[in-house]
Amino acid sequence: DVPMRINGDALRLKQVLTNIVGNAIKFTDSGDVVVRVSLDDHRDNYLMISVQDSGKGISLADQKMLFQSFSQGDPSITRQYGGTGLGLVISKQLTRLMGGDIGFHDNAQENIANQGA
Repeated sequence: DVPMRINGDALRLKQVLTNIVGNAIKFTDSGDVVVRVSLDDHRDNYLMISVQDSGKGISLADQKMLFQSFSQGDPSITRQYGGTGLGLVISKQLTRLMGGDIGFHDNAQENIANQGA
């Protein structure tokens, strides 16, 4: 049911997806990263894009910092994986500028979409 064409900022959407999928791949040593696209059940004419991974998980404390600038939780993460800690912050800002929202759901389906940046 997803349309073949949508109106939007393709470059910014690509940037957001690159950041999110890149994080999922970076923190999934083995297992799967799955990207799904569907129509949003709650808002007409909106897409729902979800990225699910079987990575190591994120502590509750780190979940609350996901969308904050220069935040990568445990300092050993920066040493092991690199990065600036800005990808999700930029993604959240771009998503909001395009009229959407971005969030995180843990395994218990607790949404922290409005926490952080």
